[in-house]
Amino acid sequence: MDCTYKTNRYKMPLLDIVGVSSFHSSFYSCFVFLAKEGEENYVWALQMFRKILGPACYPTVIVFDRELALMNAIKVVFPTTTNLLCVWHIEKNILANFKSHFKTQEDWTTFLDTWNEVISSPDEGAFDEAWKLFELLHNEKEYVLSYIQWTWLPFKERFLKAWIEKCAHFGNHVSSRAEGAHGKLKKYLQVSTSDLHQVKNKICLAVENEFKEINAQLSSEKIRIPHNCNISFFKEIINRVSVHAMGEILKHYEMVKHGTMQPVCTGHFMATMGLPCAHKMIDWKGKALPLDAVHS
Repeated sequence: MDCTYKTNRYKMPLLDIVGVSSFHSSFYSCFVFLAKEGEENYVWALQMFRKILGPACYPTVIVFDRELALMNAIKVVFPTTTNLLCVWHIEKNILANFKSHFKTQEDWTTFLDTWNEVISSPDEGAFDEAWKLFELLHNEKEYVLSYIQWTWLPFKERFLKAWIEKCAHFGNHVSSRAEGAHGKLKKYLQVSTSDLHQVKNKICLAVENEFKEINAQLSSEKIRIPHNCNISFFKEIINRVSVHAMGEILKHYEMVKHGTMQPVCTGHFMATMGLPCAHKMIDWKGKALPLDAVHS
């Protein structure tokens, strides 16, 4: 979920809401012209989006950059939705604000390495240890530590692995899909001086073409069986689960087959992907994987 600009002669921001299909491809979900990027504008836009979705449907996860007005609006309209902050935007912010504070490339590399340890800590205990080490190694950089503590750590549950690996984000924790969708849309718009009616017509064309592509892929996957998935373990899900999902399941099936799975199950794969992990597959040893084991 992200705004794009230079789409119309009135210079109105265009909120672009992008979804993720079972094929792991992106699709346009909603477009809203905004008078401005204020909280009340976002609340109205998301309320309209919620009407489109209907009462029984809502996003489980929304990824966006640190736009406080949008963050607050999501809390109002989708209170049960998990909000994740784009890690790429955070790293970009860190680079812009801190690199000049380090005299040598070696010091900067050490900083980035220890910061990445903080971000990628697998659980809360590991995060506490990584953060203590981070503070110890960079205690002379008071501004850097203070900035991170007050700007980013209050939102740690929204971007640190220790927390985000507990929710079903299906591998999406950056907003690159939205930015890619912006670029695709701009190819249809071509110019930034069209009126809203002209822009709407071109948006509709983009959506219609995308819908045709999704239908074509759906038809293809109903009859196509990847040779490496044509095994008895998959007989209940073949042609009923996307090739992408079967590919992810197959990786864990191979771990069980070759004994390369981790000794302890973290639960991260099942929580984030909605698919059975290698440890869970042991329960179905010698049986076919049931369809209800796959996120629907």
